[in-house]
Amino acid sequence: NLNSIKAQTYPSIQLIVADDASKDNSIEVYENWLEKNNYPAIKNFHTKNTGLTTTLNECFDLIEGKYVKFIAADDYLHPEAIEKCVNRLEELGNDYGMVFTDTWAINDKSEITKEELREKLVLGNTMAALTVLMRTEALKKTGKYPTDIIVEDYYRWLTISEHYWIGYIPEKLAYYRLHEQNISKVKENIILEEDLILKMKFDKTGIGKQNIDNYFKVNYFKGNYN
Repeated sequence: NLNSIKAQTYPSIQLIVADDASKDNSIEVYENWLEKNNYPAIKNFHTKNTGLTTTLNECFDLIEGKYVKFIAADDYLHPEAIEKCVNRLEELGNDYGMVFTDTWAINDKSEITKEELREKLVLGNTMAALTVLMRTEALKKTGKYPTDIIVEDYYRWLTISEHYWIGYIPEKLAYYRLHEQNISKVKENIILEEDLILKMKFDKTGIGKQNIDNYFKVNYFKGNYN
């Protein structure tokens, strides 16, 4: 991940490195890499776990640039990813709040897989977060992340879409790592329900009504709701 950021063709990058009290040696890895590569970075390291959205909101206040990208530590970027996204947003103009691209799916050995990424995403959210570049203005206009949701990315795309257009670059400019371990069934159900709740909140035309109705009907007849 860090090597891919250093390799970017875009020349002006402010790196913010965050760690929410990882139980492994992530901070040591970050520190060693930054020192070895003499690469400047703002650090937001926690000694106690506070949750992803709290960590993101803290980083929110540290952003200085015109554009912003969030990326998880196990994913990485094509060398031209940031430059092409910045150029596209510059071309599209201020009516566009963000742009996203396609992405490669890779395994634990960083080998490109034949698996389509969108099959791994929660239904309805087809924008992989690591591919997105946002205008900082759009991020700040739509406010900080709610700390009580898991699908924070989907929430962000929907809130931005209420104020701006969203651009798309049909190129694979990022690498998304698929892990063998799956999320727990409980978390999977929470994500699905949050996804539906967001659809109900942001769907102004009723385009997603059938999917929402079907989900709650099925769960009602299963006895999941009283």
